[in-house]
Amino acid sequence: MPDTLKRLAGPQHLTVASATLYTTPAATTTVIRNLHVCNTSASAQTFSIGLNASATTVANQLFASYQLPPNGVVDLSGCWVLGAGDYLTGVCTNATTLTVYISGVESS
Repeated sequence: MPDTLKRLAGPQHLTVASATLYTTPAATTTVIRNLHVCNTSASAQTFSIGLNASATTVANQLFASYQLPPNGVVDLSGCWVLGAGDYLTGVCTNATTLTVYISGVESS
């Protein structure tokens, strides 16, 4: 099983409607190691990240209504394991104000 450290998504803007950010390929396990979010606006913004459902579905939220200050940045590190077909979704309060970048390891 080769392990590949890679950029899984982004940089891309989060949107005001929940959208898929990353889907684990077939016959693959993914470990999300870092989620980087940058607020490029002069006002506070919030975002949510979901697993296997809309980012607005409370029971599936990894991060719920996480608030970033004006021009703020957050790096969320962890070890979130996704099986084949699992996916991450994201949503924010204002389109084009938050940029997300996701990195991790894929094993096939």
